[in-house]
Amino acid sequence: MKLLTRLRLKVFGDKRSLPIAVLAGLWIALVFYAEWYRPLARLRACNWNDSLDATRVLLLADPQLIDYNTYPGRSRWLLKLSQTIVDRYLAKNWRAMHKVLDPDTVVFLGDLFDGGREWENDVWLDEYERWNNIYPQKPGIRTYMNLPGNHDIGFGDTVVPAALDRFRAYFGEPSSHHEIGGYTIVFLDTISMSNTKSPFIYNPPREFLGNLSTTTNPNLPRILFTHVPLFRPPGSDCGKHRESQMDLPYSKGYQYVTQTSPELTEFILTQVQPQAVFSGDDHDACHVLHKYGTKSADEFTVKSCSMAMGIDRPGVQLLSLNGSNGYTTSICLLAHPFAPFIYYTLAAIASMLLLAVRHWPTRNYLPVAEKKVQPLTKYAVVKSMAPETLVLAASWLAAQIYISRWIYSSM
Repeated sequence: MKLLTRLRLKVFGDKRSLPIAVLAGLWIALVFYAEWYRPLARLRACNWNDSLDATRVLLLADPQLIDYNTYPGRSRWLLKLSQTIVDRYLAKNWRAMHKVLDPDTVVFLGDLFDGGREWENDVWLDEYERWNNIYPQKPGIRTYMNLPGNHDIGFGDTVVPAALDRFRAYFGEPSSHHEIGGYTIVFLDTISMSNTKSPFIYNPPREFLGNLSTTTNPNLPRILFTHVPLFRPPGSDCGKHRESQMDLPYSKGYQYVTQTSPELTEFILTQVQPQAVFSGDDHDACHVLHKYGTKSADEFTVKSCSMAMGIDRPGVQLLSLNGSNGYTTSICLLAHPFAPFIYYTLAAIASMLLLAVRHWPTRNYLPVAEKKVQPLTKYAVVKSMAPETLVLAASWLAAQIYISRWIYSSM
C-alpha cells in the first residue's frame, strides 16, 4: 500500500494534482481519437465492391493547396494557420487511405495547387516541396500526378507556357495512356487542347489523341481521365451524391471554363470511345451519361479531397477494374473536417469548468467544541471538493463528446 502511495505521489504529486493529470490524459485520448482514429474509422466504412483479383484505383481531385492567391485578404499569420489546418487534413487522410483502402494505383485529377500558374520558380519549388511532404509517394504503388488543372497551368488561350513546361518537367507528360487492370487508361490534357492560338500548346494533346488508335491495344476497353468535365446539356441531373442543389453549370471566367466545349467534347468521345470518364474541377460530385454515335459513357466528376473547396464533405472515388468483367466505382466520403473543432471546443469548455471549480475557495470550519451550538457530528469540516469535481467534470466531458459525435453523425 505504501508502495502504491509513493508511486502515486511520484507520478501525480499530491491529491490535488490527480484531477489535472486525468484531465491531461483525457485530452490526449481526445486528440488521438479526432486526429488518428476518426479518419481510419470513416474510411473503413467505404467498400471497393469488387473481386479479389480486381485492380483498385484511388482517384483524388482538387487538393488545391491553399496560398495567398486563395485568400488574398487574410493576414500572414491567419493564412499560415489556414494552411497548417488544411495541410494537416490532407496529409492525415492520405496516410489513412493507404492504410485502410490499400489501393494498387492512385490518380490525381488536377488542380494540385491553387496558384501554381501564378508563381515564379522559387515559390513554386517551395510549394512543390510542401506537396511532397503532404503526399509522399508509397513504394510499390503506381501514383499518377501528371494531369494538370487550370489552377496549375491556366486554361485554353491563357495557358501559361512556363507553368505548363514546369508542370510537365516535374509531374510527367499531361497526355498519356497506360494499361491497368485490363483497361487502357487515357490521361488527356483538355485544358491545353482548348487553346486555339499557340500550336506548341494545343498540338501535343491533339496529336496524342490522333495517334491513340495506333498506339493502344484495340482489344482493351478505355477509361478517360480529364480535369475539366465534358459538356452536357443544360439542366442535366447530377445524381443523388451531389451536395449542391444546382446542376453543374456551363460558365466561363478568369482562367477557367466549367465544361469542355461541346465541339471538343464530341471530338474527344469519338476519338477515345471510353466506357467511362472521370473528371474533377467542380469540387462536387456529378454523374451523367454521355451518348456518342451508338455508344455511351458514364462520367463521374470526383469530389474535392480538400476541406477548403466549398463542400461540406470532401471525398475520393474508388474505381475497381476487372477487365472483361467491367468496372465498379463508388464515392468514399472522408471524415468530416470540422468535427474535431467541435470536440475541442466542448472539451475546452469542460476543462475550464473543472479548473474553475477546483480553484473555487473552500471553507474550513473550526472544531465545533469551540462553538456554542453543537451539531450532531464532532467536526463540521468541508474539505477539498476535488473528487466530486473530478467526477462531475469527467461526466460533463463524456456527455459533450457524445453530443458532438451525434452532431457529426447527423451531418
